[in-house]
Amino acid sequence: MSSRSLSASSDIQSGVINPLVRRHAEDAAFYWMQRDGNAQSPILHFERLKHFDRLLNAHLDGLRVAEDEGWKIALANLQRWRTNGETFVAYALAFNHDHKRPQQLWDIILKLPDTTRDGLVSALGWLPESTVSPWLDVWIQRDDMPLMQALALRTYSIRRSMPSTISLEVLLTSRHAQVRAAALTLAGRLRLEQALPHLPQACKAEDLTERASAVIAMQLLSNGEAVLSDLWQILMRHYEVAEESKGLTRQIARRRTETLARHLGHTIPLGHPGLQQALAQLPARLALIVIAHHGDAGLIPKIIEAMNDKALSRLAGWALSMITGIDLDGARLSMLPEPPENEVDERTTPLEDPDAGLPIPHKEAVKVWWQAHAVNYLGRGKLLLGNEANDKARCLGTLRSGTQVSRFAAALNLVSSDKAMPYVETRATALLQEEVLNRLSQEVKR
Repeated sequence: MSSRSLSASSDIQSGVINPLVRRHAEDAAFYWMQRDGNAQSPILHFERLKHFDRLLNAHLDGLRVAEDEGWKIALANLQRWRTNGETFVAYALAFNHDHKRPQQLWDIILKLPDTTRDGLVSALGWLPESTVSPWLDVWIQRDDMPLMQALALRTYSIRRSMPSTISLEVLLTSRHAQVRAAALTLAGRLRLEQALPHLPQACKAEDLTERASAVIAMQLLSNGEAVLSDLWQILMRHYEVAEESKGLTRQIARRRTETLARHLGHTIPLGHPGLQQALAQLPARLALIVIAHHGDAGLIPKIIEAMNDKALSRLAGWALSMITGIDLDGARLSMLPEPPENEVDERTTPLEDPDAGLPIPHKEAVKVWWQAHAVNYLGRGKLLLGNEANDKARCLGTLRSGTQVSRFAAALNLVSSDKAMPYVETRATALLQEEVLNRLSQEVKR
């Protein structure tokens, strides 16, 4: 037998084509990373998210068909790369098997929780309830393993369900800060008012994650204005952590900081006397995010002014669109990017630009457009995509067809408009989101 034939036969074992299985594993991890990295994307629409989910499921099915060989390849990838994408794939396969596989993976989670836990939670949120529930029932009771408890709680948040084997009160008073933080997140997402007595103290907690979780839970459960000061402080502290950090830790801290800025913008009431001072103290990028989620058309001149800064122009154009709903390209208010000064710029800028893919606004054309159309937006209250931010039907429409970042804003606006409205988790599987949206649409029509 020739060496070429020998090599080919080694790639085919028991009818399994190893190169194809490896491709399934790599592509599944890739699509998960695309999905997770675009959780609050200004360009990824819900239809595209559903497309990612379909592709991801197809690659997972390919790995399951390969049985042991698919598991071995997924495990080898996780052991090599140790990131969330590979963690998701490995756990999505492991939970459909005996207890040995998840335990084998847990050792990696313990060593590198920061780069693997999101993938684990996502896998638990992805699989059928019948597969996941027995594991969650055990994990949620492991007070001796707070990371395991916290991950179980985060999964309940995504799945919009409650643990049946332990009370929320026990979790909110856990001796572990990470468990309390995850329990607060669950209480906020599920709008569980029994958590309210715990929030004032938690909003002052020493642990940064617990404080942030408590503040956001207060926003979702009660009057968000009551925690404006706490939200501001926690935002600035996260910003400091991001600036002091490096590598992946810095990326994670920056993402959390921008999420808090979105919450702050949503929470600040129109006409608040401290808004202008707060915007002046914030870094320019965070200030634009706050303005976009605040939804006050009276701040659009600040947005237009920010278009003078090349590093902020795309984000400023997005902020304008978030408030007015204007399509910069469709309205001919965008311009082509300037050619790179050299090959290095051409090669590196797309990777370094956090706003890549957004149109570049033509600031002079935008100024003319605003002068002609300002009267259509001013004095109308909080806006989202040109509509009243608390309009339930409009918010549901945005949740069905908008970009991830506008869907995030619509979810917040829905819960603030009605205490009975559930919070729509825009990171959940598309299938679960559609089930929730279908039910809410029927309720709004009544």
